[in-house]
Amino acid sequence: MLRLKAQVTPEDFNNLIERVMRRQLPRAKANAINATVADVRKNTLKRIRKRFHKPVPYMAKTAVFGTRATAANPRAIVGIKDHQATLYRWQEKGGVRRPERRKFPRGGAGTRMIPIPAKISTNAYDNMTFRAIPKALRRKDTFQAGSRENLRPGIYRREKHGDGLDLLVRFQRKARYKRRFSWGDMAKKTIAARFPVHFRAAVERELRNPVFRNKRGQTRF
Repeated sequence: MLRLKAQVTPEDFNNLIERVMRRQLPRAKANAINATVADVRKNTLKRIRKRFHKPVPYMAKTAVFGTRATAANPRAIVGIKDHQATLYRWQEKGGVRRPERRKFPRGGAGTRMIPIPAKISTNAYDNMTFRAIPKALRRKDTFQAGSRENLRPGIYRREKHGDGLDLLVRFQRKARYKRRFSWGDMAKKTIAARFPVHFRAAVERELRNPVFRNKRGQTRF
């Protein structure tokens, strides 16, 4: 009878574990991080479309960014770009927004106001364009009025027949926002739920590497 006995020494086992810790584990971790970043970005876009009415592409598709992790640097950053974040912060934290100097027109009383579209033409996203107000004021049948005229601050258009007025744009001294975006909470929950799943799958993929398989395709440990 021919017998063959093979042994794995503690040194061989330690070398195998060292290979896993040095090469495969950092790569698995980086892949799991990148997959988690993709999940956060996907859920962010879903939330934007769900919570906001007709968001423009600039505030949706191109608003979220994510860096990639590598085995040498297993870290990544996912977030909302700076300019879009300044607009989303009111939806994230809530609060009262007041007109910023030079960014909003003057109302009937000469103070800065926030313009809100009423009957003025809007684009496909139900927003006014930057030229909408100057264009409206160039018309002969429109005018800007406020408390001095005993009217609600805004831009009005005279009706073609009769003495009636159509409010095209109304002006507000401030805008109040409720906290409804909650992006930070959503991102934390996504990371906590998805990273363990992606990390386990990434480790299993690394262990399917031929380096860790015998001739029968079984894992060596």
